[in-house]
Amino acid sequence: MDEDRIRDRAYAIWEREGCPDGRHEAHWEQARRELLDEERRAREHRVRALADAGDFGPDDLLHPSGRNSGGI
Repeated sequence: MDEDRIRDRAYAIWEREGCPDGRHEAHWEQARRELLDEERRAREHRVRALADAGDFGPDDLLHPSGRNSGGI
């Protein structure tokens, strides 16, 4: 993951919390988790869009429900 993105997000968190001292590690970790979650959601969205467009066969994609997409 891009450290610049984490740094920018951590800084925004720090500002939002009123610029407290001594919380840089917590802000860094929170920023990292938030960005990972955003990347995961974006990936899931892209996969669903491909599946909806029919670019995957029924055995190529596993939906979050645990069932194969479309098909039989």
